[in-house]
Amino acid sequence: MDAKAAPIFDDDDAWFTPDCEAALREFFQRMDVDQDGVWNMSELQSWAAVCNGRAFTQAYVLSSVRSVGTRDLTMYCVSQRAEGFP
Repeated sequence: MDAKAAPIFDDDDAWFTPDCEAALREFFQRMDVDQDGVWNMSELQSWAAVCNGRAFTQAYVLSSVRSVGTRDLTMYCVSQRAEGFP
């Protein structure tokens, strides 16, 4: 029996579903080693390695920060995962 995966994005709200957002927040908190509420470069690179099997290149990080700003970088990286990264 094939189980259909629950949706992770709510098209009506143009945002993650509550269950997906809760899971992303929990994962963020687990990766926020120093528990300061933001990821430093080491924490970001650890997240990249867990999710993608390798750290981001410095050029990718700088390009992402320029594109979306540091505050929204985590959600930007999550959304880019479907398309891959350099």
